[in-house]
Amino acid sequence: MPASRPRRSRTSCCPLWGLGLISLIGATTENPSFAVSSTLVSRSILLVLKPVETRDIVRLLSRALEDETLLSAAGIGFEDSALNVIANLSSGDVRQVLNRLEAAVATDQASG
Repeated sequence: MPASRPRRSRTSCCPLWGLGLISLIGATTENPSFAVSSTLVSRSILLVLKPVETRDIVRLLSRALEDETLLSAAGIGFEDSALNVIANLSSGDVRQVLNRLEAAVATDQASG
């Protein structure tokens, strides 16, 4: 929650969270130790996701183009160099790379 909110409202869910009645799943590009209330961090399980290697992202992109229904139905092929560019632009973030791939396919389809 934003730090500008009163402390009481930021931590009001903590008793319920501690009892397991509330589950919170979130993602941030910020360090949670600085961006999230320390009260919430202390009651959390933090998972650090490491960037995925470019070669693994290229394999994922190739597989998505072959196996994912909408992408494979488009019948669009990419040269390895193009997949490498898309992979490098993602900075190791698989969600980002799949969004870029979908955007590239949609752009190709829209242009006819």
